[in-house]
Amino acid sequence: MPVRIFLLGHFELEVGGARRSRFATRRGRDLLAFLIIEADRNFLREHLAGLFWDHLPETRARKAFNTEIWRLCDMLQKLGGGLENCIHRSAGEIGFKRSEKFWVDLDAHDAALTGLHDLDPADAPADRVAKIEDAIALYRGDLLDGVYSDWCFVKREALRARHLAALEFIMTHKMATREWTVALAYGARLLALDPLMEHIHRAMMRCHYLSGNRPAAIRQFGFCQQLLREELDVEPMEETRRVHETILSVTPRAPLAVAEQAAKPKRRSGRGKQSPAQKIDFAMANLSTAQGWLEQASHDLRRPG
Repeated sequence: MPVRIFLLGHFELEVGGARRSRFATRRGRDLLAFLIIEADRNFLREHLAGLFWDHLPETRARKAFNTEIWRLCDMLQKLGGGLENCIHRSAGEIGFKRSEKFWVDLDAHDAALTGLHDLDPADAPADRVAKIEDAIALYRGDLLDGVYSDWCFVKREALRARHLAALEFIMTHKMATREWTVALAYGARLLALDPLMEHIHRAMMRCHYLSGNRPAAIRQFGFCQQLLREELDVEPMEETRRVHETILSVTPRAPLAVAEQAAKPKRRSGRGKQSPAQKIDFAMANLSTAQGWLEQASHDLRRPG
């Protein structure tokens, strides 16, 4: 039977399509999760007894540990799928052995994000982008949601940081490919996890503006400004204010047809009064310079950071 182990979010075991998230005891659940996370490592029984039963005297802690290991092995055997064979037991050590028969979401997540920091979001291959998006989808929540032990904290925070990096990578990639709506969706997910990431607010301001929604870009700045004042008692960075000022001062770009017309050579009337059409041509010629300024401003808005 296929076995799937979920560590991201609530700890769950799935055997033959049926999921189990309830265990006989909380410490038993945490102990099994710890062994799976630290797969292919063996631990002294005394060490694990002290880690999970540190509130008990050594002798009682060792007895409680042995009882819990028996419960876990009995439960895994009843679940089937060969899970019980992955618990390595000896007189002095305990460990969890990886198996190709078992799929672990944490392993799949880590494999998909390998080398993330070496990739350029602007020209990342489509297959790598797809794998990173798959890793994001696997992240149902923080590692072992509901487990508050110290041993879990460092690993949880490291995984959360990798998840944020993956979200930002995809957002930057979507901005490079001008998929503004998708980029905004990833930006919203980032801010839901950490609302104080000012550079993400800036990126969303750019996305809103470049997608044609100038009012939303201005509102994004206002939201960022209010949040920073309330939470940190600071004002937005100079770079954020500069993006905001640029958006305020630059009107939406002229339609393509107008821009093309402005680029055509203009003819002046050799004598006499200019016709209305000639006056329009002359005015459009002057607009071509302004159009260049607008293009430069829009280019500045696209720059990351």
